[in-house]
Amino acid sequence: MPVNFITYHLVGSYVHNWLVAGPVAVSALGADPTLGHELPPCDLGPLKKVYGRGDHGTWRYYATRDDHFIDLTQAKSVTTNLCAWAYVQLHVPAITIANMTLTTCGKAEITLNGQPLTHITIRDGTFLHTTDLSGVFVAGTNEILIRFDHSLGQQTPYILALEINNRSGVVPDIYLPTNIETSLLLRRQVLERLMTHAYLDSYVFGFHDGDRYNRNQPITIHFPKQMSDTEELTLRLENMDGNIFQELSKPIAPGDEVELAKTFPLRDGAHIVSMTPLAHLYYKHLLRFERRELFYVVRSPSFIDQRSDSGQWAREALEDASEQRNKGIYCEIAKISLGRWNRVNHDVLGHAITNARLRTPKSIVDFMGVLGLWLRCETKHHNELEAHKEALAITVTGFNYNPDHNPHSIGQDALGSQSALDRKRRLEQHVREPLVSSTYL
Repeated sequence: MPVNFITYHLVGSYVHNWLVAGPVAVSALGADPTLGHELPPCDLGPLKKVYGRGDHGTWRYYATRDDHFIDLTQAKSVTTNLCAWAYVQLHVPAITIANMTLTTCGKAEITLNGQPLTHITIRDGTFLHTTDLSGVFVAGTNEILIRFDHSLGQQTPYILALEINNRSGVVPDIYLPTNIETSLLLRRQVLERLMTHAYLDSYVFGFHDGDRYNRNQPITIHFPKQMSDTEELTLRLENMDGNIFQELSKPIAPGDEVELAKTFPLRDGAHIVSMTPLAHLYYKHLLRFERRELFYVVRSPSFIDQRSDSGQWAREALEDASEQRNKGIYCEIAKISLGRWNRVNHDVLGHAITNARLRTPKSIVDFMGVLGLWLRCETKHHNELEAHKEALAITVTGFNYNPDHNPHSIGQDALGSQSALDRKRRLEQHVREPLVSSTYL
């Protein structure tokens, strides 16, 4: 049983601090009709005995961003039925009417102090839906548990937000149960405040005149002077694949500015800067929370020479794309367009073709590149692509351009309805069909 609590306040009447578990595939629940937990929720505690521990079977602390949403969005190659849980305790000094607003994209079941409050069923899971709820907060502790389900496919949002409308003037405090040692509770809150107040002054970095191979525009993390806390943090730079380029641990004081990646250039594209407690606090003493911020590095010049023509701009764009190191099909297509066959990575091309044929997550983007390669094979007769020609033809001609006739297509949710995003995907697929049929079918 948890012996301590971490306390927070509402942010603009919204709950920003939660314990979250999941998402878990609905098939893993079997016929269990319960809301999905047998043990009292606790930070890093198990969701259910049958699941054991792990990312999906463990309650974990979740702090929302300024949009107030718990965001569990992820890409799936086929529609997958998932469920997740959000838990919070609200403390009020006296009995009061509980007026709440729940916003989500899918089904939701919410209980207040163990009693069902409402069951929300939403057919179109691509749009936000808001539901007003009412109940009674008793004096002291009030437990809110929400199970929210969704049929998740490619690019399907999976989010939830809860607003507490304190019309009575009674503003609840947030309590989250934890097994963190009592002596570390204050330190944990100091560390989280430091991370919360830190900021980047830009989310796109790069010199205006283009690449400089001997140095990078520093990625500067600012800590406001108005802070009163001082602690030691671990700062890390990594790419979207989790490769770490820099890591350092240092004491942080009000007004500090920490410059990362000063002496080496980062690759073009998206990166993450993360902040965590020191390793021994994170792993041994269970202070397991972090803040992650997305930023981009641009290595090409940010101005356009008005004297150059569109052909020169196109070649510059191809040159820039061919130098990327993201192991994507479009980088290889740029090399092909420039005639640099000796630099083409055929393993990358083969991997993209296989992904498009198997419809792996986000492969719909690769498919357009595969289609372009195949058309190039058919019209320009590149001998260099002969090894891929058969696989390209199988992928292009075997692609499901009319998902309406496929009961297992991604255009169907659990209830058989077609969402706006599904219709958009089908439109994209139908646009591709004449491109293929006019040349090949």
